[in-house]
Amino acid sequence: GILYVVSQAANNVSSYAIGLGNGNLSLINSSLAATCATAPCGLPLTISLDPTGATAFVLNQGSISGYTVNSDGTLSKPTTAATLSQTAITMTRDAAGDFLFVISPGTLPSPADCSVPPITDPTCPSIAVFSTKPGSASATLASTYLLNRVPTALSAITFTPVGGSSETLLFVTSNKDLSGNNNDNELSEYAVDSSGNLSEQPNSPYTAQPNPTSLIAVNTNPAGQTTGGVFVYVGNQGSVTGAVSEYQLCTDASVCTPQEVANNLLFSVGTPTSVGQTPAAMLADPTNSFLYVACSGSNLVDGFRD
Repeated sequence: GILYVVSQAANNVSSYAIGLGNGNLSLINSSLAATCATAPCGLPLTISLDPTGATAFVLNQGSISGYTVNSDGTLSKPTTAATLSQTAITMTRDAAGDFLFVISPGTLPSPADCSVPPITDPTCPSIAVFSTKPGSASATLASTYLLNRVPTALSAITFTPVGGSSETLLFVTSNKDLSGNNNDNELSEYAVDSSGNLSEQPNSPYTAQPNPTSLIAVNTNPAGQTTGGVFVYVGNQGSVTGAVSEYQLCTDASVCTPQEVANNLLFSVGTPTSVGQTPAAMLADPTNSFLYVACSGSNLVDGFRD
């Protein structure tokens, strides 16, 4: 196995070999190129590999760098895959490797400019969608969706509803509403078409817990089956401690109404579960049996069993 670590202090990406028998790490490379192919591009934020494992993208605050993965697990020198018009905060990729989604909080937007769709002010918060191909380190801007809420995290999921065709959904949390609805903590849901265009779903946005900080969507259906479900977990930081809220997507008309399935309705499951302070990132294991929550405010990782 290979582990890639993005360093903002060193402005590079380290490659480690993982001992699958004992979990030990060993550094593969010691001489690393900066993540910016052309300066300046801001700090590196996160890395994403394509489904084939042949290429990787690193999101910088002002650009996306593309890499080829070498046979020993090291990365090639980066190229500039795309330049961003706004300062980015994070990105995610769809399961097929066709799109990269990048969110930006905007540049000090005012509610008057970003309050009511259709929004045209390019300084408003946004979701930029880049078209990619598995095995390629290039990215082309496909669409830009301007927002009337300030985004904090995002996650994409591809699934197949019972009796339906494959769909890709994008989930985005936000902590400031610019529309005048006075709901500053929200979970938004968008459908992604084959060209990378986004359409907000009929029941979006949903109310989230205060200060949502992380997000993950998990498809528990085995490949080619519909015996599981699609779940969305939102981490938030309250006044004292953090919490994780759970939502489930209506994918089965025998449980939800046909209209709720067609509208990709989300419904809340149970009550928020307490975790450490500032749940900054979440990850499910490959079997979807465990969920891990990294809490930066209390320097710990919480683990949950399905």
